[in-house]
Amino acid sequence: MYRKNKKANLSILQGAIITLLIIAVLAGLAGTVLDKVQDTQTTDSAAYNVTAKGLETFGTVGDFLPVVGIIVVVVVIVGLVMVIRGRQ
Repeated sequence: MYRKNKKANLSILQGAIITLLIIAVLAGLAGTVLDKVQDTQTTDSAAYNVTAKGLETFGTVGDFLPVVGIIVVVVVIVGLVMVIRGRQ
């Protein structure tokens, strides 16, 4: 039973890491697309300002990814500790 719980916790971590990587890649791609679109627009136009806000938003998402990753790892570690203590 112990191995099953440990395996489940590690599979949760694996899924969370893959999800974070997908979010990071999509945010990077979206940022690149917005940057290229913004280069074709007139400065201070409405479209230029909207793409600037979009770039700012994706930058903020990117800033929070390490924090979310640390939280996921801590939650899995706490889960593993609880399983080990429950076994004793």
